[in-house]
Amino acid sequence: MTRDSYKKAFRDLKADILRVLKEREESEQKLRAADAELRRLSESVRAIGTLSGAELEEIEAWSNFDPNTQPGLTDAVLWALYFCKDGNPVIAKEIRDTIITRKIGELDKYKNPLASIYTVLGRLVENEDVGEFTRGDDKRAFAITQKGIERISSRLSPTFFASEDYRRMSEDEAGIPERWRSRYKRQHQPRG
Repeated sequence: MTRDSYKKAFRDLKADILRVLKEREESEQKLRAADAELRRLSESVRAIGTLSGAELEEIEAWSNFDPNTQPGLTDAVLWALYFCKDGNPVIAKEIRDTIITRKIGELDKYKNPLASIYTVLGRLVENEDVGEFTRGDDKRAFAITQKGIERISSRLSPTFFASEDYRRMSEDEAGIPERWRSRYKRQHQPRG
């Protein structure tokens, strides 16, 4: 390359940087406008939701747009089980790993995350949000039930519907697959 071609390439690069900076500024302005609109709509949801008699959890879910908000451990366990529902009940370590890899909860604040997950699973089994099974290797395994799916889906916020996880889901993931019911009914004995 000649000096002139380098000069032209350098000019082009500076022009590209200026173009991208302008696009970024325009995007930031659109984001600020969208945030202002979301705040206005959020205030309306709180007011109209209360007047309509909607449940407080639902009102909060639809009026909280902070993408950094993490669910509590119970919801994180339910979501992990939901995302793992490929037909196989999973053990607590797999639930923990799913919470970590999908970033659906903060386990750092727990001294013993697995013990906390087992405590939550015990309550969820008792409430029938989760089924407990014994796998062929004699390990306790868990799967979300339709009741558990309904519990978490009733608290979905608009930020979830805009998320990548939601876009990846297909319509047949709305409930536990039929293959799970028939296949594991024969192979696994529910723990009582």
